[in-house]
Formats: sequence, structure tokens, C-alpha cells
Amino acid sequence: MAGLKFKSRFLLHSIAKALLLPPVLAHVVLRAAGGVGLPAWLKIVAYAASIPVAQYIRGIPANRARRRDMARLGAHPVPRVKGWLPGNLDVLWNLVVSDGEEYCAETMRKHAETLKSATFDMGILWASQVPSAVDPANVQHVLATSFNDFEKGVKFRDMFDLFLGQGIFTTDGEQWKEHRALAKPFFSRERITDFRCFDRHADKMLHVMALYANHGDPMDIQARIDSPFPFDIFCRFSMDVGTDFLFGRCVKSLDALICHDDSFGRFSTAFNAATHLGATRVRIGSLWPLFEPFGDHAAPAVNIIRDLIDPIIQDAIRQVASLQPWSSSLIYPTLDVELVRAEVMNILLAARDTMASILTFTIYCLTQHPGVQDALRHEVERVVGESREPTHEDIREMRYLRAVLNEVLRLFPPVPFNIRRSAGSSAPPSPLSPQGPLYMPANVSITFISLLIHRRTDIWGPSAHKFDPERWLGPSEPGEDLKTKVHVANPFAFLPFNAGPRICLGQQFAYAEASFIIIRLLQRVKSFELAPEAQPEGSLPPADWASSTIGRESIERCRPVSSLVLSIKGGLWIRAKMKEGYAHLHDGNPL
Repeated sequence: MAGLKFKSRFLLHSIAKALLLPPVLAHVVLRAAGGVGLPAWLKIVAYAASIPVAQYIRGIPANRARRRDMARLGAHPVPRVKGWLPGNLDVLWNLVVSDGEEYCAETMRKHAETLKSATFDMGILWASQVPSAVDPANVQHVLATSFNDFEKGVKFRDMFDLFLGQGIFTTDGEQWKEHRALAKPFFSRERITDFRCFDRHADKMLHVMALYANHGDPMDIQARIDSPFPFDIFCRFSMDVGTDFLFGRCVKSLDALICHDDSFGRFSTAFNAATHLGATRVRIGSLWPLFEPFGDHAAPAVNIIRDLIDPIIQDAIRQVASLQPWSSSLIYPTLDVELVRAEVMNILLAARDTMASILTFTIYCLTQHPGVQDALRHEVERVVGESREPTHEDIREMRYLRAVLNEVLRLFPPVPFNIRRSAGSSAPPSPLSPQGPLYMPANVSITFISLLIHRRTDIWGPSAHKFDPERWLGPSEPGEDLKTKVHVANPFAFLPFNAGPRICLGQQFAYAEASFIIIRLLQRVKSFELAPEAQPEGSLPPADWASSTIGRESIERCRPVSSLVLSIKGGLWIRAKMKEGYAHLHDGNPL
């Protein structure tokens, strides 16, 4: 319903105002001036020309007001991308069609390089719609220093309303504070250091991997978005942990991979489709309703998702009196199905997709860096041994494991893009732009790109594109001060879990879960290797990447792409060899 309301507002205020009203006024002027007898072609030209002319005239007072405000703040205009079509429509088109064809965020990197500015304005439809920041100082300004001046905004909520509802990731102000307070008990220290939930589902996941490893079959540990039968072992593991963690009851999605009765596969495919659609809407911006003129494209996927989630929520509400305090905190305050569903969907998006992204790219990096894999195995064997379940204290001691995870998160942040909307004008410092402080108008969307920030050579040094866990392990040279390390000296240069008041509540939970499963994998799996011959057609890096001098293109063996969450085009197909003693299967029934 909210999506339909937004489309109505969009049609009335944007389309009618920008595209319909100017030709109508032009027609009235022509009639008044006696131009009724003009040739039809000339009238058409006049009507078409009225649109940019009206846009220009309408912008005169607004531009004057902005210049005055800019002078007041002592700021400079944000450099604007210059396309060859009116309103930078070609820039918008390239932004949409480049999804999955170029290296993730490559279009944005090119614009920053061309404009020689870490912050720039896409200038779509003559408006400051998406000033794109890859400057940590500007990110700090948006996320922390001027936190109250930036919000998710109504346009972002409209894009995700049917899928995520009014949850912790989509709301602002007091409503956001209420959602955050509601979710906080889930991530208490007592809960995130209790690894029994992880262990139950890790055992089942490793059993599934053994089924494939024993036959030498390649397996897709991530699953591509359009897969008819998504194997997505890490997504399923994260989903089972997430629902078990939230409700004390899991959806048993891993069982389907053993029994080959995959009713959960429809949910997984639908969830992937909904997140991908949301990301596409964000890229398109305010014009997204034009691409969905006959209904909300999210509806079919959301209906499938709710078929699985709603019965769990309703059952939890019915049993609220018997639930533990940490679980009832999500249910008890209102007993409102929509509120609970929104909170569950928001938390599951983080619990399932971001964790699957972290695990997938960790395995990918280990396949490409056998020396790192050997060093990590050595630490696992030294601290935990070859079979014992790791404890919270074990993980705290494993500095190299934490360094590996941080380096994965640096090169492949689970959420490579984030967006805010300015409530008022401001002038962030912008030290990485030659102009100095840049003017951020009110009511514009500001995208910051953590994937590019994490790979800037002027911040992280000449090895910024290399996978090097050692950069996280204290002084690398005698006399070097730890405070000179990038992540210590400039905390807004490393943003895998956001920053400021909205920093991810589940950050420590994510580190604990990822650490636990990587330890268990290395205890039981002898080796991993990529299986490029199993990758779907068109999903491997293009041949010209091998000779590229741009970023990681020449060394990449997969194609990172972004929906809401960073993933690999076509999935990540690997072969695994189990260690002696773990290669033999139990029976074929779910554990």
C-alpha cells in the first residue's frame, strides 16, 4: 500500500510537474500568442523544448538560494559528472546496466578519477541527487559529527517498504531508537558468547559439505541470484542460526540439501530477488516507479517470504508467555504482527546475507592465498586443537584469525554502498577533494562507498589492493607506533559494520559466528580449491581483466557484484577435501 502511495506522489509531483505541466503551459502560450496555425512539427519542438526550459527557469531561484547558502557556509560546489545526454540520462543508464558487467563500484571509481574528487555529484535530471562520497572525513560528517542532520528518509523507506517494512534499517528518529532498543537484548554478551547454537548448525553444514566432497563434486557455497535450486550453503547456515537465535526454533534449511526436498529454496530465491530489486531501486533513485508502472515488483517475492516467516511469528506470539525474556522482548511490547515481521526481516537480512558474504569471501581469499590458509590452520591447531569446539576465550586469543577476517572485510565489505538523505544543508571538510569544504544541499541523497574507501592507496598505502592480514597485526617495523595503523588513526576508513550511532548492533555476533565456523571448517576440511569449470557461463572474470592495471582486476578469480550485499556473480563454486576421520558419512538423514 505504501509503495502505491509513493507512486501516486511520484506521478503527481515528479512526472506531472516535470514532464506534463511545461507542454501544457507552452500550448496555452502558443494559443494566446496566435500560434495555433503553426506547423505540427514546430509545435512538437516547442512542447519538447518547454521541458528543459521550464527546468532551467525553475532552478534559477533555487540556485540563487543555494549560492547564498554556500557562501554562508564557506563551501564550494560538489564537482558534477558531465554526461552527453540532457539531465545525465546516459549516466543513469550506465549506472543501471553496468550492474554485474563491470567490477563492483567501477563506474563510481571512474567518475571520482575523472573529476579528481573523492566526492562528486551524479547530476541526474539536473538535480543533486547522489553526491557520492569516498572520503572518510565526509563519511564521518554524515554518520557521526552531524548524525542528526542525515537520515534514511522517506524515499528509501518507500523503496523497501513491502520487503523490510518499518524496521531498524529503514526508520529514523524516535522510531529508529525504539527499534534499536527492541533489538539490543538479542546481542548481549551472554548470548553472543554462547556457541551451542553455532555448533549445532555447523555440524549439519559440514555434514552437507562432506556429502559433496566425498564424491568430488563441486559445490556452490554462495548460490547465484537466479538459481532454480539454490545450494547456498552459507546462506542456509546463517538462516538456520538466525532463526534459532531469534526464536529458539530454526527453519532447518540445511536439511533440504540432505533430503533433496527443498521447500526452503523458494524462500531463498525470493529473498535474493527482493534484495536485488531493492538495490536496483536505490541505483535508479527517485525514478524507480517508472520501471514498475503496473505494480510493485517486490510483491511476488515478498509473498513467498511471508509464507515461511509469518507462521513462525504467529507461533511465537501465541507462545509469548513461555518465551525467554530476550526473545519475548521482540514480541511482547505490542503483539503486532507487522511490527514484529519488520524487525525480523531487518535482522534476518543482516544475519543471513551479510554473514554469508563474509564466509564466502573468506573461503575465496583462503583459496587464493595458501600461505595465509596454512598460517591460520596452524593458529587453529595451536589454540583449539584438531577437534575441540572453540570457546569465546579461544577466539579472543586468535589474533591472526581476527586479522584475516578484518582483511576480508576491508577488501570485500558485506555492504559496499550505504545511503543517507540530508535534512539540511552542510559543508563537510572534504580533505580528499582539491576544492576544500564541499556544499551538501538539503534534501539530497548521499551515497558513501566503503568498498572504494577500503581500497584507496592514498589511505591504505600502495598495497591497498592486496590481501595482507599482516597489516592488522600491530607494528610491522621496529619502533613503529600502532597508532599509525590506518584503522587506528582513521577509524572512518574501515566501515564494514557502519559507524556512528547506527553502528551495527550485531558486529561482535558476526565476528563470533564467522570465527567459529572458519575454525570448524579448518578443523575438518583438508583443503579448498576453486572449481572454475563449474561456474555458470558469463560469471568468470572477462579475459581483459588479466592485463588490467585497475585495482584488483588482474588478480581476481571471481566477479564481485553488489545487490544490497556484496556477492559473487554466478556463485562461488569450490571443491573441498575432508580430513581423514571426517570424510565418512553418517546415514543420509538430517542430523
